Amino acid sequence: MRNLPIRTRIWALSAGGALLFTLTLVVCLWFVANVESSRMLRHDAKAARTMFSSILQERMERLSAQSQLLGSWPAFKALIQTQDRATMSDVLQEYQVKMQAESMVAFDRDGKEIGRTGSVASVNIKPKSNTETTATIETVAGASAVVVVAPILIHGYHWGSLVVLDEIDDRLLQNLSAAIGAEVSIVSNGKTLASSISGIESAPTQPDRPTEITIGGQVYLGLYSSAESIGNNSNVGLVTLRKKHEAMAPFARIRIALIALFVVALIASIAAGALLAKSVTSPLREVVSAAETLSKGQWPDALRTTANDEIAILKRSFNDMAVALKQGQDKLIAMLDIDPLTDVLNHRSFQERLRQEITRSQATQSPLSLVLFDIDALRKLNEEKGMTHGDELLKKTACTLQMLLPEVAIIGRHGGDEFALLLPTYDLERSEQVAQSLLDKLNLAFGGSARFHVGCASIDETPAGPTQLTLAAEMASQMSKSMGGKKVARFEAIDGFGPNADPYHLQEFLRDGSLATIQALAAAVDAKDPYTEGHSRRVAELSARLAQFVGLPQSEVELIRITGTLHDVGKIGIPDSILKKDGPMDPDERALMETHPVLGEIIVGKVPQLATTLPGVRHHHETWNGKGYPDGLTGEDIPLMARILALSDSFDAMTSDRPYRKGMGIEKALGIIENELGEQFDPFLGARFLEMMGADAAEKAA
Repeated sequence: MRNLPIRTRIWALSAGGALLFTLTLVVCLWFVANVESSRMLRHDAKAARTMFSSILQERMERLSAQSQLLGSWPAFKALIQTQDRATMSDVLQEYQVKMQAESMVAFDRDGKEIGRTGSVASVNIKPKSNTETTATIETVAGASAVVVVAPILIHGYHWGSLVVLDEIDDRLLQNLSAAIGAEVSIVSNGKTLASSISGIESAPTQPDRPTEITIGGQVYLGLYSSAESIGNNSNVGLVTLRKKHEAMAPFARIRIALIALFVVALIASIAAGALLAKSVTSPLREVVSAAETLSKGQWPDALRTTANDEIAILKRSFNDMAVALKQGQDKLIAMLDIDPLTDVLNHRSFQERLRQEITRSQATQSPLSLVLFDIDALRKLNEEKGMTHGDELLKKTACTLQMLLPEVAIIGRHGGDEFALLLPTYDLERSEQVAQSLLDKLNLAFGGSARFHVGCASIDETPAGPTQLTLAAEMASQMSKSMGGKKVARFEAIDGFGPNADPYHLQEFLRDGSLATIQALAAAVDAKDPYTEGHSRRVAELSARLAQFVGLPQSEVELIRITGTLHDVGKIGIPDSILKKDGPMDPDERALMETHPVLGEIIVGKVPQLATTLPGVRHHHETWNGKGYPDGLTGEDIPLMARILALSDSFDAMTSDRPYRKGMGIEKALGIIENELGEQFDPFLGARFLEMMGADAAEKAA
């Protein structure tokens, strides 16, 4: 039942209700029929008792009067006194006919029989010595009879008794049956003594309880009633019998009507059930259909409601649920695209927009700029003042930028402490102006409580992808940091070289990771300054020789060779005006130049297979005494490859020509290195470097 459709269940319930209703009516009818048939039998029994009692009473009174008259006849009294049996029998026979009795018996005062006549062979009734005439119903010789006992009194004394018996035969009961319309039987102790119908084998004996009796294949309902009101023999009773179908006849029409009612009720209930099922299941099917649509990831139309019943409430609840789910999905989708803390595009969504805008820019040949805003020392602020302070700083920065951005700008999170700004149709110069304006207003809004460094890069005529443009902006941001964050730094392409030397293709160029491409890249970097051409190759070779000279494994020797080739790759982001300057650099220029190790780390860090070179790329300008850059490391905190690269880089720089000076000789350069052991250079590695270079000089002299 539980697995059946609701419509089928409603039909079944309706039909079951009709069946239950009919069964209830059947039970009620059965109960009423039994009650009514019992009442009918009781009525028949009452009528039978009344008429039977009347007939017997009349007979008993007549027999009693005749018996008393005979007993008072002097001649009869004389016969009692003389006990003349022959004469007594003749007299009794004569009066039997006159009194229409079955038998007559005379007894003396001792109860001794004097004379007898009639069909009853023997009479076991012993008259009592009393002076009153009695009339009773007795069982005599297996038959029911009226027994009248009249005393014979002589001079007031009891001399004998006259007993008159009149049998109650079937003819009497048949006459009684015809009068009341029901069969009648006289029974005693369950045995039928006389009956208006033949074939009764057993008779009911429980009073006032109708009992089914089968007579000749016909079922009767019989009701037993005591005959005590008729006579003084409690063993004799009257049974009233009526055919069952006759007793139930008044209810036959009701039964037919009930069957018709059942059929009508069943049809009506099925029809009503169908209508009810339709009224219930049709709206439910709408809900189910809407739910199925919802389960497929589609949004169903709102369900119509015109009533206030439970189905309407269900529909409205479903509509509310669907709206809530839609709103929840919209929020989830928004959460997929929006950073929940700052309410700007998250990193994934911003990168997607970046790819879209680059495609659009290339298709329309219009410029596109990317600006990175980096909150300086945010991690330190979180450690000192807690994450809540840092979160508030991020939210305030995002809110301030959103209020000040140009209409076409697209803002998003780039990292934990960075915001990225896309400016479609903005070239590098225009985007730099916008970025500088935003930086000035941020500094004003925060009043020195936070510092920012900003870098920008642009796609103009040079093709670039999202990674290359981001790399360029990151390098510019790092340059801005090196300049104190007061000014926006911008990244410009290298002029005069092929596309593989363009920084916008740098990460793609490095992805190959082969020695040939790395050497080609180093050559491109060195080519920016004619005075340093071949510098990266020479540093790589000299560093590898020193690593081998101090006994490092061959794998580390090759790693140091590759790192030496890459160590100045960050200079690709340094403006030519600084790299090619004739003369010493001013402090700002020097600060910008000192960003090249970090820029190199940013570039090389984009290529996973070159991760092991990063310590040498970043720290090759650190000094033993901690006065180097970018991190001011000291002693053995400086990575080993960086200490080796520092010796080779310094030696080649001192012995190479510069726009503002001539390169010094080898001996002088080695002397400076010797003087700086323990200050600028690792004393052990420096000594070994001097030893190696001395061996080279001795070999050449030989």
